[in-house]
Amino acid sequence: MLLIVSAFLLWSTPAIGAERVEDSSSKYRLGQGLAVGESRLRIGGYSSIEFEDARNKKRKITFEDLSIFIYGDLGEKTSIFSEFENTHFLEIEEDGKTTTKENWQIERLYLDHLYKEKLNIRLGKFLTPIGSWNELHADPLTWTVSRPLVTYAAFPEFITGAQLFGDFTHGEQDLTYSLTIQNNESINERTGFRKTHLFYSGRLKWLASPSLEVSIPIAYYTELYLNDKVYLTGLEFKYERKDLKISSELTYSRIDMKSDGWTREYGYYLQATHPVLRDNIFFVLRHEYFRARKNAGKYKALSLGAVYKPIAQVVFKVEYKKASGSIDFADPDSDDIDNADIWLASFSILL
Repeated sequence: MLLIVSAFLLWSTPAIGAERVEDSSSKYRLGQGLAVGESRLRIGGYSSIEFEDARNKKRKITFEDLSIFIYGDLGEKTSIFSEFENTHFLEIEEDGKTTTKENWQIERLYLDHLYKEKLNIRLGKFLTPIGSWNELHADPLTWTVSRPLVTYAAFPEFITGAQLFGDFTHGEQDLTYSLTIQNNESINERTGFRKTHLFYSGRLKWLASPSLEVSIPIAYYTELYLNDKVYLTGLEFKYERKDLKISSELTYSRIDMKSDGWTREYGYYLQATHPVLRDNIFFVLRHEYFRARKNAGKYKALSLGAVYKPIAQVVFKVEYKKASGSIDFADPDSDDIDNADIWLASFSILL
């Protein structure tokens, strides 16, 4: 709590020695945030609207996300990042029925201290470093309207704790690492699917070439409500050459369900992206599969999508998903997954 209070006090304090001068950093540019007075902080964010047409369901438009970022430097080596988000705050069905709700959440709130290239520390609430989709899941930064199950159903999306991270070279190989720990309550525990008070993880990423990245995560956590003990590992790779981008994430977990014994949970997605016609129109193809623990079910889907970016910060998407199988999650805060074929479209903007 002292960390959070101190951070907010520092937000309102101009940088020591700051001069009242006009420079380009104070001017607003879309996607780069707006400077906060004379401080070194900025306000930004993103917003998205989503259209959904699922088989045997009413069409609807959802004002999906309104996220506000407050971020910037607190010193030469220390920075702060916060994200406050209102999700699903307005839903309009095809018959005109309208549902509104206030659902503001603290998505992220952390401090980074960049000690040196090989050793840096993060404290607070941040996105779990398992797979890159979870760390970059904002709608303007992803290639499809829907999100693969494996990128959020296998682990807690958020961690409130500490993380060590850095870059180093071994021989001629460039590597990055992260070590993460939580052993306490979380900030705003309503956010995310899987929830935990005890989490340990490590991740090693190999920058094999400008075209190829490979990373391996390992993690152990106990689920807050189910009390399952989860031992997770996985594999992620990204390959990019000329106009083709291929990415994949895979996780495999062994789970101790106590009185129900041991079980497995695993899944993956494989996605390809290619520009068509012009450099700002893209075609996306993805296959995903997820087998949930015990008898919760399994799910697979094939997604075909198109993305139009008139500028980098403005994104239009359309997607058709052909799905089979279903999953009945035991978590009361989660939506069950069914096999309804669905059309999706979205508009998002990075502020």
